Amino acid sequence: MHTAALLTSGLALVGSALANTAYQVLWDNGEWADPSIFHDVNGNGYYYIYATGASGPNVRMARSVDNAKSFQDITADISKDPLPKLGGWATSPPTTAQVWAPDVIRLPSGKYVMYYSAISESATTFPVRHCVGAATSDSPEGPFTPIEQALACPLEDGGAIDPNGFIDTDGSIYVIYQVCGNAMGKGGTWIMAQKLLSDGVTLDPSSGPVKLFESAEIDGNNVEAPSVTKRGDTYFCGFSSNNWNSSFYDTSYAVSHAIQSTYTKQGPPIAPLLTSNTKDGNSGKDLYGPGGADFLDGEDLMVFHAWAGTPGDGYRHVWIANVSFDPDQESITLL
Repeated sequence: MHTAALLTSGLALVGSALANTAYQVLWDNGEWADPSIFHDVNGNGYYYIYATGASGPNVRMARSVDNAKSFQDITADISKDPLPKLGGWATSPPTTAQVWAPDVIRLPSGKYVMYYSAISESATTFPVRHCVGAATSDSPEGPFTPIEQALACPLEDGGAIDPNGFIDTDGSIYVIYQVCGNAMGKGGTWIMAQKLLSDGVTLDPSSGPVKLFESAEIDGNNVEAPSVTKRGDTYFCGFSSNNWNSSFYDTSYAVSHAIQSTYTKQGPPIAPLLTSNTKDGNSGKDLYGPGGADFLDGEDLMVFHAWAGTPGDGYRHVWIANVSFDPDQESITLL
């Protein structure tokens, strides 16, 4: 039986079991693009979703206290913005900085790190370019205090967006991100991984950034929104390809057996995971441009954004999916 959607305070609440359907909308009120999901397992036990700020807070944040069955929009009160200030490298005021694709991890020390991208103070005119920064807090709800220096700022290559924080099974920490080569006429984009020190905000001087994979013509010369998780000895890196506001925008994945190595993009019949015109099992609506996905490391959940039907409805909504990873077959399946 499909779980019914309930509307409360602008959020559509759904059951976490997702019975008889691969994915369901979490809420459909307003723009919540580039979502990431975080489970504070060793802290308060709550689930959080963070998303691009759009108009309003720099970062949108929602909290679930019932095992991801329902979420409350904390940043409906803009004073609860978890990232009220940006690093000194970002343009100001923050409302002009286009803060995109935040992601949060919890360090063994109990500190929380938020990775985010924003327009560089050095690249505010055409072509406008972003860099990746970090901020820390004692709470997953912030406020996060920004680190003054950017973690990744390859302005000559087009800048960097869509950071994803990842803690490997050996405790090593990485930030994975997209380099926007198209912004500088380089004919494509690529995904990079940078190792960090144990504080999660300092570059490891012994290891520079490593390219994991790059876009090809079949990707519309664009790959973005990386999200890494590990199952067994296989690393899965989710990504989106093609233009974000087109019917070709999708969610797929690549695999490797080392975090900083060359990844192989998977193809039919096991990929992509999500494309336009596949129906939501709860509402029967077609999804349009499903992407910006984030895997919940250690759990079989994924969130992503999509328009319901056509882009004419105005907003990208947040959806949640149960997924299964098969490290032997190097495949992911929507359940």
